[in-house]
Amino acid sequence: MVAVEPETEQVLGVAMWMPPGKGMDFPVTTLIKCGAVQAVLAWGPGALKRIFADFVPRSEEAKARAFTARGKDTKDCWYLLQFAVDPSAQGRGVGSLLMADGIARAGRRPLHLEASSPKSRDIYLHFGCVLDEEVIIGQGAVDAKGVVPKSYADATGYPLYVMTKVRGGPSQNTFHQP
Repeated sequence: MVAVEPETEQVLGVAMWMPPGKGMDFPVTTLIKCGAVQAVLAWGPGALKRIFADFVPRSEEAKARAFTARGKDTKDCWYLLQFAVDPSAQGRGVGSLLMADGIARAGRRPLHLEASSPKSRDIYLHFGCVLDEEVIIGQGAVDAKGVVPKSYADATGYPLYVMTKVRGGPSQNTFHQP
């Protein structure tokens, strides 16, 4: 879903929800058109390794633990892949509109997402999501913002907050600290 300012047609925010059972299987031509090749070249091989060898598996493992604890199937959930609100539109209800739309589309199915900052984590908590687990990604390689630091002492890794929203069932917090 995209929120747009009617008068200017400026994009104010976007929420990309993946429905149950769907993945990100994009043809190579689509990836090239959307600039994925340039992003990969800019990020370098270290970033790709962190994404596919650290971020994805650890996020999926945390999701599996959270869903198992609730007796839910990980394949029967909506996944919030991307969520962003233009800074000029923050505090104007754009994010609330986008979240409400995603929650409504999900119906009674669970929602899964990862927050990448304490601020976004707190926003999702406001919408009834619970924190299942905090995972530190890239420890020893990147700083708290996910950037390669100048000093190894600053390579603390960055937090990833694995969260779910389950309606019609227990919503207890199953937070696990690594």
